[in-house]
Amino acid sequence: MLKTILVPLLGAAADDAAVATAFQLARPSGAHVEGLFVRADPRDAIPLFGEGVSGALVEEIMQAAAAEGTTHATAARALFARLAAAAGATSAADPPGPGRLSSSYREVTGRAEQVLPVEGRLADLLVMSRSSAKADAVYALALETAVVGCGRPMLLAADQPRPTLGETVAIAWSGSRESAVAVSLALPILAAATRVVVLTAETSSTPAAAGDALVRHLAWHGIEARTVRTKPSGSVGQALMAQAIDTGADLLVMGGYGHSRLRELVLGGVTRWMIDHGGLPVLVAH
Repeated sequence: MLKTILVPLLGAAADDAAVATAFQLARPSGAHVEGLFVRADPRDAIPLFGEGVSGALVEEIMQAAAAEGTTHATAARALFARLAAAAGATSAADPPGPGRLSSSYREVTGRAEQVLPVEGRLADLLVMSRSSAKADAVYALALETAVVGCGRPMLLAADQPRPTLGETVAIAWSGSRESAVAVSLALPILAAATRVVVLTAETSSTPAAAGDALVRHLAWHGIEARTVRTKPSGSVGQALMAQAIDTGADLLVMGGYGHSRLRELVLGGVTRWMIDHGGLPVLVAH
């Protein structure tokens, strides 16, 4: 059962869908939603300008960076408070909480791509915005490092909140370690779903019948599922998303493929497609 959901905030309008999605997912289990704003350290802006910059200019740059951070933090706090109130969430910062839908807001200072993988390990689920990733390079990098680095599932919110979430769940299954991890972490959501569909994209590395074994495994958990097979002629990610939408799914579960090495990040083609494009909310886990 999901009990804690973390929503990293950018302080922009695109946060709206991610926060609304988090409360929508938290409501059935009475989970706790925490909004987190990562405020950049103004000193981090200085190296971008190199050496030879005057002390007065350095101070001006730091003040501008601090002011921008305050503006975004204020917007993030207000947006989160508004949507928490609309969801009927009780304010509660400490466990065990009120036993019903609750919320809290917090700010930390640091580099978002370093902070989120660590903070995400202390939540059952992260919810992040595709729109914010498209609009802000820092947020995009933080999203990618969190996918591969936090060890928790992440929900990529759709650009607009959907009327239902988690009622009909599609699973993109390849038999890989990543897809197995995603299914394991998504079991609370799958168990609560009305309908579960296992999608298999037949490729040179994934046989068409791969999903049948997963259907049998899910049955041991009391989850009834059926398989749908597709043979992509182009993008696997696009084919899986189209198939999920055709089955009436309101959520897609899949493994997040990629690796992180120091500050370099390489995501697999399917994961990259899901981040860069719209469509259904997608739960990914690495």
